[in-house]
Amino acid sequence: MKILIIDDDKEWTSLLTMQMADHFHQTDTATDGVIGEQMALANEYDAIILDVMIPGADGFLVCKTLRKNGINVPIIMVTSLESPEEERAGYIAGTTDYLIKPVEFEELYKNLLTHYMKSTLRV
Repeated sequence: MKILIIDDDKEWTSLLTMQMADHFHQTDTATDGVIGEQMALANEYDAIILDVMIPGADGFLVCKTLRKNGINVPIIMVTSLESPEEERAGYIAGTTDYLIKPVEFEELYKNLLTHYMKSTLRV
């Protein structure tokens, strides 16, 4: 699986990149919403992990833009924003799932695989 991680926390993205590599997945990273959006539109990814509070363009806007441009892969928002209104905004923007930081890698990975498998079974 090829995964795009859009998050400005370089330590977390580095750790996540290593963990994904341990599971034989390739990752690209962006620390800015605008750059991440450009990468998602220019390259093919199997899934996207997206923070909400990122510079350039927030995760809600990035997600909405990607969906409007036909990006139908799972987009998992992983954020510290935990209010019901923010979670609802994530789903309205088009996220596949909304996870609250800190999130254990095993939970994120299981979630990612589940949504990826569901997306590949669609006709």
